[in-house]
Amino acid sequence: MNASEFEQALGAAPRETAEARRTGDADPARDAAVADALAFEDRLEAALRVAVDEEALLAGILEVQKADRNSDAVSPDPDSAPERRGLPGWLAMAASVFVIAGVVAVLLWPSPPPQDLGEYVRSHYLHDGPDVLARADQGMEAGEVDALFAALGAEAGPEFTAGVRYAKFCPTPDGRGAHMVLGTSEGPVTVIYMPNIEVDGPVLLEFDDVQAQVVALSRGSAAIIGAGEGAMRELKTRLETGIRPLAADA
Repeated sequence: MNASEFEQALGAAPRETAEARRTGDADPARDAAVADALAFEDRLEAALRVAVDEEALLAGILEVQKADRNSDAVSPDPDSAPERRGLPGWLAMAASVFVIAGVVAVLLWPSPPPQDLGEYVRSHYLHDGPDVLARADQGMEAGEVDALFAALGAEAGPEFTAGVRYAKFCPTPDGRGAHMVLGTSEGPVTVIYMPNIEVDGPVLLEFDDVQAQVVALSRGSAAIIGAGEGAMRELKTRLETGIRPLAADA
């Protein structure tokens, strides 16, 4: 669809009508129509300013995709697969709003996420690692950190919480996790917490001159990325002792 076809489908040429009028070509009726059109566009733009929890939305999408893959694995024969219904009307409309508004951030993440743990850590770190690390100076309130971990079915001790410089929800290959920056004696370090991914022992990774280690925790696992030897030992201990299942889940 080219620009002309888009304008025809939309029924207007946004923000161009008033500028296209020539001096001396005055028409009161058309001026009123132009004013009405611009007012409508103002209302439309205001309606499209929708606050979105992109991380939570993406995590939900990934969970649906995972359920879809599991369903296909159980019923590979299309004739025996359960009937798939279309999206509910409200969800389809919301999807259209995302397209119209240009909210493309949720589309930049590979879908589905890599199943190989090392490739997932590498892709995630390269996707937004530098951006998250740059936010380390923002700081986090203890209550915010506690709420984040509680939403993931875990809790952190006060000593661990005090070292969290920044944290946000993020997708993992098996549900929602947290992308954090923790302060250490050697400076801020990136950590990806994966509450639903279990590892038998430390997993060493190396990619693009970056070293990482995935450590087992009492609730899931965590990838420590780009830390020196001292900071790696420090964070490994803090993660192992600082993050645990919620009391109700223990």
